[in-house]
Parts: sequence; structure tokens; C-alpha cells
Amino acid sequence: INMNSPKITLTLLLSFLSLALSTQVAVLGYHDFSEELPETEMRIKTSKFEAQMKALQRLNIKVISLQEFSDWKSGKIELPKYCALITIDDGWRSVYTDAFPILKELNYPFSIYLYKNYVGKGDRSLSIAMIQEMQKNGATIGSHSVSHPLPSQYKVKKNQGDEVYTTFLSSEFTDSKEFLEKTFNTTIESYVYPGGYVDSLIPVMGKKAGYQYLFTVKPGKVSRESDNTLLPRYVILGNHDQYFKLATTFIGKNRGESLQGTLIQNFKLPVTPEPESLIKTRLPVISINYKKAKINPNSIKIKLSGFGKIPLSIDQASGIASWKINRKLRLPRYTVFIEYKILNSSQVLKKQWAFNIDQSALYLPQLTP
Repeated sequence: INMNSPKITLTLLLSFLSLALSTQVAVLGYHDFSEELPETEMRIKTSKFEAQMKALQRLNIKVISLQEFSDWKSGKIELPKYCALITIDDGWRSVYTDAFPILKELNYPFSIYLYKNYVGKGDRSLSIAMIQEMQKNGATIGSHSVSHPLPSQYKVKKNQGDEVYTTFLSSEFTDSKEFLEKTFNTTIESYVYPGGYVDSLIPVMGKKAGYQYLFTVKPGKVSRESDNTLLPRYVILGNHDQYFKLATTFIGKNRGESLQGTLIQNFKLPVTPEPESLIKTRLPVISINYKKAKINPNSIKIKLSGFGKIPLSIDQASGIASWKINRKLRLPRYTVFIEYKILNSSQVLKKQWAFNIDQSALYLPQLTP
């Protein structure tokens, strides 16, 4: 194909313009939340989640309900050009304790994707009463299977023959749907593939079981023309902010907008290097002004990615705890993790920030900053 052909160039341009002018929906996928536990791919800091939700307001991205999504997808209504649909998988109790208060305060609708075997099972899962309360305050229920099978479990069943595999898929889709509809007195029309695993038969079985909308973990914006059985979704990882930035960057919208400013606004500690700063020295000083932040200096513990826990020098006159890095930094980005207690408090607080190294600094003589 000759990509330089005027006809092909015009077709691509028209396609781009059509997408830029039409509604685009970013489906955001979350799992677990905690302010105290370390961030992982599946667990995000509660404060970061709050910053992300407020960033949607700042970026003028409308948060829509699953019902609005369905009405738009079927052509019943029109939506603004830039929208987000918030989905939360599995049914961790932190959805109720951490995420729900933020979503309720912002009046954001959201969808919880539950798998049958984890509803009301122990002190880490959502109870039925919690789910019902969230239903009354903007939550929609969707299915996430019966047992949340791993990709390897699908493959084992598939290797046992077509009949075994079809029966297995039918049970995962249908039993979950029936349980959720009966327990929560609602109609279940949407499904999130566990682990994002999909083969050629799974979407067919999902549609046969009565699901209208089935979501993957493949990133991308949903358009009205998107296949309802293979809908793209951005899984927002706790330890990789780039995925949220990708989700909130739209064709035709200012691509310079990002979460960075909001995260910095929510980081109140007086530290160096400053959050998201670009520094030229490869031997910076890591520091915090504990007097200004009213922190007990004896409680401060700091770790630097690639270094582990770092030894701090306490300067009582200036009120600064600091450490001069003792070997040249070579990576483009470093993360600082801090634990501390506010004066006259026993609660341990945890935060993190990151700074960037100007790669040209690799070739500059190192001066004392």
C-alpha cells in the first residue's frame, strides 16, 4: 500500500478528524486501595486515587454512569466529547472504606465488578450490606465471573475438550449473573474478563449468557463503533502513573494536560529535590524541612529507589533532615519513599515523590548543588 497516495492520506485525515470530533470514553479500571500499604500494580494509594478523581474535574472529563454509557452506545443519547467510566474489580473492602467516600463526595457514578466466590468472604472482601449501600449512592454492579479463573485455568479446561470447556465458561458467566441479580435485585448487563483473558469462544459465550458489554484490559478509548464484546479499558496501576496520563489524553484535546500538576498540589511536604523536578546534578541532596512540616525528626525514615534506606543528618538549627547522595545517579527517574510522624502524634504517615535526572547531566562535570 502506498501510504503517500493522496487518496489514502485524505482517508486517514478524515478518519482522524471523525474520531477527534466524536465522543471518546476512557474506561478506568481499579482494584485495591490503601494509604498505609505500599503501592503495587493492583493497589493504589488512596490519596493518589483522590488526586486522579479531582484531576478528571480539572481536565473537564465527564464521569458517566454505566447506564449513560449503555444509552450512548446504543444511540439513545449523546455525550460530551471526553468522558470517563469508572470501574472497580474484585470486591476488596477498601472499595467501601477508601474509594467510596471520595466518589460519593464528588458525586461520581461507578461500577463494581464482583466475582461470586469473593462476595462477603472474610474481612478483606466487601460485605453484601456494603455493596447495597454503595448501590444506593451511585454504584452499578457488574459481573467478574464466579471464581476469577487464571489464564492457566482456562487453558486446562480447554485442553479437556470442547464440552468441558463450554460447560465451564457457561457456568462462570451464567452462575455469576444469576447470583448477583438475585442478591442485589438488579439486572447485570456488563462483564469484565478476569485477568483480561479472552479467546475466540469467550466473547461468544458471554453474549449468549446475556451480557451486553464485556470489557478487556487492552488500553484504548471506546467509540460508539467499538465491539461491545471486546471493549478497551485502562487498568490504572498503583505504581505506574503513566497509565492514568494515557487514559486522560484524548485525540483533539490538549495533549499537554496531565495529572502531574494535581499530584504536586496534593504533595505538601517541603522536600528536595522538588516533586517532578528535572535536576542536572547526579549527586543531589535528599532533604526535608521537618520544622516547617511540624514533623518529629526522630520518626523520619527515607528510602530511595536503588539505594534502600538512607542515613539522615539532622540539623537542629535549620530544622532540616538531609543526605547527600554518595554515588552518581544514572537512571532518568528516582522515587523517594518517606515515613514520619507529626509532632505529638503516634500515627505513621507514608508518602512518596519522584524527581528526574536531566540525561545531559551524564556528560557534565558534577558541581556541588
